Amino acid sequence: MKHKLSIAFFLVFLFLLPVRAFAQCEDPGSAASALLGVFSADNLLVVPYQTQEANFVTEKLYTAAFEVLNRLAEFDANVTSALTMWLGSGQDEGLVARLKEMAKQLSVAQVVQTRSLGAFEDTQVLVERVKNKKERQTEAFRRYIPSEQACQADSVGPGQIKAYQASRAVARGFTKDGYAQLAANAAGGISALGPAPERQVLWGKYMSLFCDNTTGDQGCTTPGTLPGRDKYLPSLLWGSKLTLDPSDPNNGVVIDGLLRNIVLPEAPDIILPAAAATASGQEELLKRHAEIARAQTVYNVLGQMIAARMGGSGVNIQPLRVAGGIRASEASTDASYRELQEAMMKDRFNDPEYLTRYISDPEQADRERLSINAQRLEMMNDIYHRSEELLFMEAAMYGHDLDEEPLPSTVISSPQK
Repeated sequence: MKHKLSIAFFLVFLFLLPVRAFAQCEDPGSAASALLGVFSADNLLVVPYQTQEANFVTEKLYTAAFEVLNRLAEFDANVTSALTMWLGSGQDEGLVARLKEMAKQLSVAQVVQTRSLGAFEDTQVLVERVKNKKERQTEAFRRYIPSEQACQADSVGPGQIKAYQASRAVARGFTKDGYAQLAANAAGGISALGPAPERQVLWGKYMSLFCDNTTGDQGCTTPGTLPGRDKYLPSLLWGSKLTLDPSDPNNGVVIDGLLRNIVLPEAPDIILPAAAATASGQEELLKRHAEIARAQTVYNVLGQMIAARMGGSGVNIQPLRVAGGIRASEASTDASYRELQEAMMKDRFNDPEYLTRYISDPEQADRERLSINAQRLEMMNDIYHRSEELLFMEAAMYGHDLDEEPLPSTVISSPQK
């Protein structure tokens, strides 16, 4: 660097410094001497200048360096102070503490947001559930709104239960107070002394109640109060009048006369105590008890069929049966179990309005189907019990025939085992 500056100053002084002109013919020696003089003079000027410039540059560089260092130190101090203040010098100060607080707030906000979203979802699910429940309730109200068919089933159902229980009670009454008392010549009864005294009582009832001279009955000149009703059991069991009034005493008299005519027209002869002590008397007593048991079975079956027509349900079935085409005189205001079955399983289907109600309210078909199925199962149960009773009756009648049939001689002579 210094060498380049010396050459530059030399050239400047070479062209600018005034010197004496020499002729071209000057010899090299004198020229060299002059040149050295010039160079020496120039050197005396250049060297101090170089030193001065070097010192100037060095001083300026040092000044600039110190200035830069001071500025850097000042910047470092300012930045460090600012960063320290911004970041924070303690646990609860500055950026770190704020970041912690912000993280905490963000976490809390996230939790609150999650909870809020969960609450929104729960609310939505709850609203949907409530909506579905309301829709199902509305559908149920619409489908099961009271209708005439539903009211019929709901009104008749409890009455059927009550009528069934009443009919079974009447049947048990027939069993306890009926045939067996007469056939055994029970003490205090009209057959206690045998058939003769009983005939007098029966004749009196016949003359005052059942005799009907208009149909060929003998012994009376005018009909009784219940002419001929002790003979027409089919009209009592299968007639159009399905309900018998249990409070009417005439019905009890008619039923008693009918059952006596079919099962026991006349009480048997009494067996005296002396005869009962003998072997033949004991055999007769045993045969009589067996006959009573068999006849009582027949009596019970007929009694149950009659008991099913006894009123007592408290159900007025007239409107339902009349709508189905039955005369009001044949329908009861206190229907029997048998009449309630007839009305529910036949008459109400003959009502012209039956199908019309379904056209205007088709949802009732489900309830009606349930009602019909219940009535059908109830009728099947009744048919089963009736078939069982008829089987017992047939077995009792067959047993009676076997007792009356004489055994073959080979069986009589065979040893007992």
